[in-house]
Amino acid sequence: MTIKIVMDTDPGIDDAAALTMALNDPQIDVKLITSVAGNVTVDKTTRNAQKIVRFFNKKVPVAAGAKQPLIKEFEDAARIHGESGMPGYDFPEDLPKPLDKSAVEALRETIMSSDEKITLVPTGSYTNIGLLFSEYPEVKDHIERIVAMGGSLGKGNMTSAAEFNVFTDPDAAKIMYNSGIPITMVGLDITMKALLTPASLTKLATMNETGKMLHDIIIHDGDNSLKELPCTMSIQSFIYYIPKQSRPSQCGSILLRTVRQLAKRLAIFVAPIMKAKQTLMSVSILTRPLLTTGSC
Repeated sequence: MTIKIVMDTDPGIDDAAALTMALNDPQIDVKLITSVAGNVTVDKTTRNAQKIVRFFNKKVPVAAGAKQPLIKEFEDAARIHGESGMPGYDFPEDLPKPLDKSAVEALRETIMSSDEKITLVPTGSYTNIGLLFSEYPEVKDHIERIVAMGGSLGKGNMTSAAEFNVFTDPDAAKIMYNSGIPITMVGLDITMKALLTPASLTKLATMNETGKMLHDIIIHDGDNSLKELPCTMSIQSFIYYIPKQSRPSQCGSILLRTVRQLAKRLAIFVAPIMKAKQTLMSVSILTRPLLTTGSC
């Protein structure tokens, strides 16, 4: 039995890896891909989604979504993902055309016409989801659950607390998290415990053309100051989401094994560090009034 999902995404290097895994997992039936402004502008995220669909010769429709957040000013992450959002690999140019309807309309149509409930998998900012629930609240009864990449139970990567997807459109995030639909959140705190090592990336490049494609775009991640790259959040959402009995492709398997093994190893070191940070923050909060009043 397959699980029917809709991916709302902003590829981006990480989302390209997530799409790769979803499109090739035999237990996942991707009914629709919708794009949103996030890692780069929506024209680029739409084109990047089309590139992945074309690379695997899949017949999955792609619909272009919101160009900007509901209220706040748009701020992309091209500094990390590159100007195109997915540099490093020469994809085919004969791309499938996007649907001639908006992402919100395509989402509504796909969800309402499905013979079973759909699982929503947003891996970008949640603008399309916020618009969908605001304009067509009736779709909520036809959604099984949401598996959302974003947020954090620890520190952020845009501010001290805010993770990129929620930071990009906090108003849409509020709508989604208050929707009443069961939600699995896969946050930044998870991904920072799992790293892709140079050895894993080197092996990935030699496996097959899919491995080479993933390798070539992952190594162009702009956050390359680390010797080991944080496992991208979208990969994480699928590690959590894909049922245990799934049999992912060989390329997917190496990513899954690497992340799971390293997450266990790193958890031993992360816990005391986070505890020490919390202690320092508590001391800072307690002493700040003394410092500002000149009492010490």
